[in-house]
Amino acid sequence: ILVVDLNGKILSFNQKMADMWGIPAEVFACGDDQLAINAALEKLVYPEEFMTKVIELYKHPDEASYDVLELKDGRTFERYSQPQRIGDAPVGRVWSFRDVTARRKAEEQAHALTREQAARAEAENSQKRATLLAEASRVLSASFDYQTTLAALVRLAVPALADYCAL
Repeated sequence: ILVVDLNGKILSFNQKMADMWGIPAEVFACGDDQLAINAALEKLVYPEEFMTKVIELYKHPDEASYDVLELKDGRTFERYSQPQRIGDAPVGRVWSFRDVTARRKAEEQAHALTREQAARAEAENSQKRATLLAEASRVLSASFDYQTTLAALVRLAVPALADYCAL
């Protein structure tokens, strides 16, 4: 958690904030928000987007925001920001960050597993269709007697297609 007044002076922070960002606590303790921002920018994949949002929120002190930050080291942070108020008047801004790297990776793995299962099912269905068509071709070419061929084709097709029928 980081609390900054409307003039860009850091009023409060916690050690977890410094630890998450890998920024020495002294940078926050000196009270200069711009120094802390500059230290954070070096760690971000998209520093321009980060800075654009900070500037936008400082221009509009009544707004709250949420976004996701990608760090160069592969971590992902959620960033929440809301106005700090005394009565109805904004007097600063509260920033909070949460490391959601593990959750994001788990979600990505779950999506990858779902895609893999769908692809596997499609491959199995394709294999079944190819096998059915190959067997049907064999049956069709086995006899010139249409009754024998039709009966053999029915014996082949009905069990294979019955799974797709509903009563």
